[in-house]
Amino acid sequence: MAKRFGKWRIQKNLPEGGQAYIYVVVDSDAELPGEFILKRLKNPRRLNRFVRELDLCRSLDHPRILRVIDADLTDASPYIVYPYCKAGTLATSNLSDLTLLDRLRLFGHICEGMAYAHSRVVIHRDLKPENIFVDSGLLPVIADFGLAYLADDSTRLTTTHEAVGSRWYMAPELEAGRLDVVTMACDVYSLGKILYWLIAGRHVPRERHRDHGYCLFTELGSTDVRLVYEQLLDRAITDSPEGRPKDADELLALTRAVISDLNNRHRVYSLAGIEACSPRLGVYVSHFTDNGIIEWEPAPIHGSMHVHGFSCNYNSMCIWGVDADSAPPTLYMQCGDRVSNLRYHQVPIPGLVVKPAFRSRRPWRNIAFDSSNRAALTFTAGSSTNRRASDGFALSALVDEGGRRYRCERLATDVGPAMGGECAISNSNAIAVYQPASIATPGKPHGQPETVVWTRESIIRQRIGRGQTWPGPLEFDAGGALHQAIVDELPERPGRRALRYYYMTPSGTWSESIVVETTQLSAWIAMTIRDATIPVIVCEAPNARNAIAVFELVDGAWSSTVINVAAITLKYATNQFDIGSIMDARVDSGGNLHIVLVNELPMQLTSRQTRAGSLYLQLSPSLEVERHRLIPHSRFLGWGIGPEGSICLCLAFDSLT
Repeated sequence: MAKRFGKWRIQKNLPEGGQAYIYVVVDSDAELPGEFILKRLKNPRRLNRFVRELDLCRSLDHPRILRVIDADLTDASPYIVYPYCKAGTLATSNLSDLTLLDRLRLFGHICEGMAYAHSRVVIHRDLKPENIFVDSGLLPVIADFGLAYLADDSTRLTTTHEAVGSRWYMAPELEAGRLDVVTMACDVYSLGKILYWLIAGRHVPRERHRDHGYCLFTELGSTDVRLVYEQLLDRAITDSPEGRPKDADELLALTRAVISDLNNRHRVYSLAGIEACSPRLGVYVSHFTDNGIIEWEPAPIHGSMHVHGFSCNYNSMCIWGVDADSAPPTLYMQCGDRVSNLRYHQVPIPGLVVKPAFRSRRPWRNIAFDSSNRAALTFTAGSSTNRRASDGFALSALVDEGGRRYRCERLATDVGPAMGGECAISNSNAIAVYQPASIATPGKPHGQPETVVWTRESIIRQRIGRGQTWPGPLEFDAGGALHQAIVDELPERPGRRALRYYYMTPSGTWSESIVVETTQLSAWIAMTIRDATIPVIVCEAPNARNAIAVFELVDGAWSSTVINVAAITLKYATNQFDIGSIMDARVDSGGNLHIVLVNELPMQLTSRQTRAGSLYLQLSPSLEVERHRLIPHSRFLGWGIGPEGSICLCLAFDSLT
C-alpha cells in the first residue's frame, strides 16, 4: 500500500466503506494543519459515482454538509480528501447525556443540511447514522453523496432495478431500485428513521415504530415523545410518499414547531456556577428562544451585592442579596419577567445584619409569588451590636409590587434566626412565614417553632410543632385560608415522627391534625392546593425506599397513594437516584399534580454531590404518572406552572458547559 497519495501522507487506516478505503492523512507540505480523511476508490468501474460525489459535494456549500478539501481522479487510485470529524459518526457517538430537546435540535441541524441539498434538487438516497459525521461541537455533518440523485438530471448511475441505500433507512419505493419514483420524500422517510434512532438508539423495521416493542412513548411513558410521534415520526415514516412532508425543508419546519412547543412546556431558567458557600456569585440565566436556541445572559448584579437566593414562577423571577460592605448594609431585590427586564430595589438597613439564607437547603423558599406575580421576600435580621440569638431577631418582608413600586414591612420582632423558614403571600396582601427551631425553649418565644401571619390589621403568631421541627411548606388558598404541613419529632415518643397538617381560617382560627405517624419519615416535604381548598401533601413514603406518598384531605379524611419512583428512574438507566427531598409540588388548572424530587441535599454544588440531579414528575388527577424527566447534575431553585400544564423550571448547574 502506498504511503502517500499526492501530498497526503497516511497516518492510519480506518474501517473501509462499501466503495472505498478510508485513511487518516496529513498534508506533507504543511500547507493545511491538522488531520484529514482520504477516501480512495476500491472499484475503478465505480469511478462515475466517485466523480458524481465529488461534483455534488463541490456544488453544495453548507456548514452541515461535508466539504471537499482536495481530490485527484486522474490517478490510478482516485481519491477525495475531506475534513476529519474525530467525534465519529452518529452511529458511534455517545449521545446518552442528550435530552429529547437536544436530540431534536441535532435532528433539526441534519434537516437544515438536507433542506439546502433539496433546494439544489439533490436527493441523497443513502441517509443513515453511519453517513452523518459529528464535529467537536456535536453538530452533524452529512457525508457520502455517492448514491445521490439529481432530480432534474437524466443521467442514471444505477440500473432500473438496482436497490440503493441501507435496508433500515431506505424508503419502501426504493427497495426495487425504481428510478421513476425517486423524490425528495425518499430522503424524508430516511430522516424519520434517523430521528427514531436518535431517540431510541436502535433501528426500527419499516413502519413498525408504533408496534409493541417499538413504541417509544409507551416504553418511556412520555407525552413529549408522543408529540414527536404525532408531528414528526408518523408523518415521515409512512409507506406512501404522498403522505410524507414533500422535502426536508417542510420536515425542518415541523421539527422547529415541535421544539418550540416543547420549549413552552419545559421553559428552563438556569443559574450557572452557584456554590452555596460562595458569597459572590457569577449568575447567568438561560432561556429558550422561539427557534429552540439556548441563549445565556449575565444577570445584572448591582454594586458588591452578595447573592443569597433566587426563585421564579412561570412568568417572573427574583434574585436577592445583600451588600454587607456598604454603610449602612443594603438589601437588594431584583425582579422581572426575564434577565433583560430585571429591575432592582435597594433598601438600607441601618444597624442591622441580615442573616445569610443561601446556605439553607431551600434558599428559594423565603421568596413567594402571588397570582399577580408580585414577589415577597422575607428575611430576619439581628442587632449589629448584640448578635446573640437569645435576644431574638426582627422578621421583615420586602414586597415588589411591579414597576418601580415596592414596600418593606416589619412583620414581627423577637423571632428566631433564619433557618430556611418558608413564606407565602395571599392575594389580599397577607404574608405568612414559618420559623422552625431545632430546640423549642420554654419562656423564649423566639426559640419556638412558629408561624407568623401578618396582615395590615393584625399579627398572628402560632406555635407549630411539638419537638424538633424542619422547614415545612405553607400556602394560602383562593379564599385566604392558610394551609401548612411539617414533620416533627414526638417528644413523648422518642424515635417517632409525625406529619402534621395545620389550617388557619381567614378569621385567624387554627386547627391541626396528624396525617401519619411512623418511625421513618423524611423531614423534607411539599404541599399544594387542589380545587381551590383541598390540601395535597407529598412526602417520601413511610417505611419504603425510593417511593413517594401523596396525601389528600377529602371529606375530612386523609387518603394516600404511593408512587414507585425506582421504577421510573430505571427508564433512565440509572440506579443512583435516591430520594433526598421532595422539593416542591404544584397543581395546574387541569388538576394535574407536578412534583420535583432531588436525589440528595447538597450544601455545595459539585458533580459528586449532585449525581442524578432533579426528577420532575407529572401525575394525572387520578395520580397516574403521565410525564417524567430526569435532569442530571442539577440543583432545584424554583419553578412555576403555566397554561395547560407547561412548566418553567429554575435549576443550578455546575457550569455553563
